[in-house]
Amino acid sequence: MSPRSSEVDAVIARARETSERVMTEYRGQVRGHSRRLRRKATTVGTRVALIAAADAIILVAATVVALRRRRREWPRTWPRY
Repeated sequence: MSPRSSEVDAVIARARETSERVMTEYRGQVRGHSRRLRRKATTVGTRVALIAAADAIILVAATVVALRRRRREWPRTWPRY
């Protein structure tokens, strides 16, 4: 395994840990809000849209945290040729 692939594996592992942490921190808030909205939703399509929106919010939050972390580490992540 080359040093570059181990660096990539480390970045992937950190991103996974960050996304899992964000999902656990925000999941209760988003799901609670979507539950309240779901009670008001009358059609199946509206419910599916609300569930998809809640999942999208979780994904966006995880991505933002990962990008902020990467921005702090940016000089170290430049490719070395």
